[in-house]
Amino acid sequence: MSVKQLAGFAAVCGLVFLGVDYEQQARRAGIGFAELGVSGYAATINDRYLGFKAERREAELEQDRRRRWQLGGKPYLPEAPAGMERFSLPDRPGMFTAEMAKPEDGADPLAELDQALDSARQQNWANDQHPYSWGYSKDGEVVVVSVRLRGKLNPNTLQGMVASSMSSMTLPEDPYAVIGGVAFGSDGGFRKDGRKLRDFKGIVGLGERATIQVWADASDHTIRTVLSAIDYDGLNSLLLQPVPTVGNDVTVPSAAELDLAEAITRLRGEMRRIESRAAQLKMEDIDPGKLVAGALTGTVGHMDVTGGGVPDVAATLETVFRERLTQLMAEAGAAKGGAAFQQAEQTLADEGADGEDSARGGLGKLAGLTSTLLGVFKGGSSQAAGPAPAPQDTGTTSQVTVSKGLAGDSSQASGCIRRGTTLTCD
Repeated sequence: MSVKQLAGFAAVCGLVFLGVDYEQQARRAGIGFAELGVSGYAATINDRYLGFKAERREAELEQDRRRRWQLGGKPYLPEAPAGMERFSLPDRPGMFTAEMAKPEDGADPLAELDQALDSARQQNWANDQHPYSWGYSKDGEVVVVSVRLRGKLNPNTLQGMVASSMSSMTLPEDPYAVIGGVAFGSDGGFRKDGRKLRDFKGIVGLGERATIQVWADASDHTIRTVLSAIDYDGLNSLLLQPVPTVGNDVTVPSAAELDLAEAITRLRGEMRRIESRAAQLKMEDIDPGKLVAGALTGTVGHMDVTGGGVPDVAATLETVFRERLTQLMAEAGAAKGGAAFQQAEQTLADEGADGEDSARGGLGKLAGLTSTLLGVFKGGSSQAAGPAPAPQDTGTTSQVTVSKGLAGDSSQASGCIRRGTTLTCD
């Protein structure tokens, strides 16, 4: 075949392709074959090209996020703040050890052995923390900051169920500060290697999260200086769903800081309790056949072993968690980039009445999930979808278990009293 024939064949193929593509675009636009003009067809080509570029850009960003996630959170810990020194933990394994006299020559061999064992233990701890941590020192003060990442676990696997069911087993925390939009709390501190240490923890995210752990023998000023220098924007960008209330430009009025830290900790605890209870339901829904198959193949810890009867609550909790965080920030008068957080105007009742629009909000999703769960355990979702029977007046006081709100409660105006998660109405 000559060059001219090849060129002609290619031109015919190109025309056929354009014709087919033109017909498809006209059908998608809902108009006749000849009604789509040249400019209109050219616009579809431009829109598709821009869409392709956007999708490719999103794919590149996601690939970059996954690469940074694999590197861990340590790169987002700060360089040494002014007047401080940053050090690697294995270089100073005895950073928290009180000064002790060295044993003299000919001293008790047991004392030397005891000191050697202490040194080995300190070195092991420093080596274990090294991939996640940096140390900071100034005039005898020491602060160690560690960041560990935890990805989302499949709630339908044994591993995910166990982790979720234990998520509510945490010690109570005293509020300390809100820095970069992250609430830090302490469980009281402890003694380590002869020095009284203070420990603090802050978490970015909910299911997928970055946990910032701090051990310090230092003043509040020194601790806050180090915490303020952390790259919170970078840590937040590691999450598939970044938290809108986290960032280095987030500011909180000092008078509201402790109350806000306590409220955020309480909110996180509430989310974890619900996650734990959902995991326990999933454990009751385990399919014995899948469990045996997983045990035989050695994949029981990672395969779906549920019977599919209990819906997943993780996505709903993520949405509600972020919405309530924003509400708490707004109530505390916090701002991001100089702009105050806005309080949400919608209520659960409003969203429930909006029908299809209710699925867009976290509270609407929560209401939908509640109805689904009730339908499952009443014997089918069709029963949950039907109207509820009218309550009968028995002359007694009714109690209804509700989702505890953190950003205000309108029940007081309706003759109801809330006690924990129980609403008692006359």
